[in-house]
Amino acid sequence: MRAPRVVVVRRLQWPFDGSRDPLVAIAAPAPGCRGRQERVDPFPCYLHDAALVREQLASVAARFPLGAPCLVSLVAFESLDRTNGCCEIASAWGEGGKETGWAASIRLWGKRIPPHPAMTRYLVAHEYGHAVEAAIARTEFSDGKAGDRSSRLGAAYRELRGLRRAPRGGYGGQTWHVATGEIFANDFRILVCDVEPEFWPHAGIRRPHEVRGLREWWVRHVADQRGRVAA
Repeated sequence: MRAPRVVVVRRLQWPFDGSRDPLVAIAAPAPGCRGRQERVDPFPCYLHDAALVREQLASVAARFPLGAPCLVSLVAFESLDRTNGCCEIASAWGEGGKETGWAASIRLWGKRIPPHPAMTRYLVAHEYGHAVEAAIARTEFSDGKAGDRSSRLGAAYRELRGLRRAPRGGYGGQTWHVATGEIFANDFRILVCDVEPEFWPHAGIRRPHEVRGLREWWVRHVADQRGRVAA
């Protein structure tokens, strides 16, 4: 399996559509996948350190190999939603519209002040954790479509963690910290990767070490995934 790749995105595109916001082109993460265009704030920003991103990415990928391509785009601008990063799961399509695989496309957005190295380490492991969620969902619930697999894993994970309900108010302002996927990604970061473990941005949610059976769940899935990729 090819190692995760890191690319830098600096070029703005200014379409003739009357919008004040330019675009950046995000490459397709693998053959058969589609690339994207993302609207950004054109204010010049500092990139995450590429050498540190590659080092951290290699570390987390060694702990949990995805079994699928992963592309990390370091973008020299901020996204309009002002988040720190995102992970998109893309399907690869072959002839006749048949799905042939999947890939992860991670974006780490630039910031107006240089990102602290701890922030970079945290963000790489966290965003990779979203790709890990997709990998586990595909193997755990292989009989469903992508959205259904993700929902079923989310429900099972909430049950495991004692989170009986999905967050109210949708996913957005002041609800990020209770979103199941964000808790999942940070559990991965801490229990599997041991990256910046003192940072737990989920007020009112138990830390992963405090949840009975959670570490064992992760140990089992890491072992299963390594065996599956090595086969």
